[in-house]
Amino acid sequence: MIIGIFALIAVLSRIPYGSYADKHSKKNLLLIGALIFTLAPLLYSMSSNPRALIFARMLHGLGIGAFTIAAFALVAELSPKLRLGEAMGVYGVSIMIATAIAPALSGYLVDIVGFDNTFYLASGFGFLSLAFAALMHRDQAAKSPDSLVEGFLKAVRNRGVLLASYGIFILTVSYGVVVAFIPVHMINQGISYTLVGGFFAVYAIATIITRPVMG
Repeated sequence: MIIGIFALIAVLSRIPYGSYADKHSKKNLLLIGALIFTLAPLLYSMSSNPRALIFARMLHGLGIGAFTIAAFALVAELSPKLRLGEAMGVYGVSIMIATAIAPALSGYLVDIVGFDNTFYLASGFGFLSLAFAALMHRDQAAKSPDSLVEGFLKAVRNRGVLLASYGIFILTVSYGVVVAFIPVHMINQGISYTLVGGFFAVYAIATIITRPVMG
């Protein structure tokens, strides 16, 4: 539940976030998402029971929903249209590089300095993201006549959107099981946190190698 509530809130929030990004400001969403990413790790270190941890995960889910919607929309908006796939591939590599570095580093840090200090470092990276987002120029809002409901219905009636959504849903069910329970399984086998982080780093490195070519 603690792992899954993060993704559930992120999914539910993306629909209104997407409408807001189209009609108002993508930069505001970046700032909101980065601010939440600064605060949420601190709440993890303060949590002493499952309810508090679930609340922190829900807040974190709101943050990633805001930031990812705004970031992907900005990449699509700023990229040359004939090289959009390549641009998305490069953008995806930046995410995967962080995904490769963070687990390996944090696994090592947990073994050396504990969970709380590792969460403090994560909060520091969230603050850096907030600083970079603040430096961006204000974006221009689109003049979309559609309401939130109208825009959503247009999207779900699009056959391409539906097929892509079904595909990523099925794939992510499998991926979500691995992400959620492989660390628990490895720790139960007596494997150190450093090696648990290394498992995710190897996965990310493989993705980094293939993603630009596929883009």
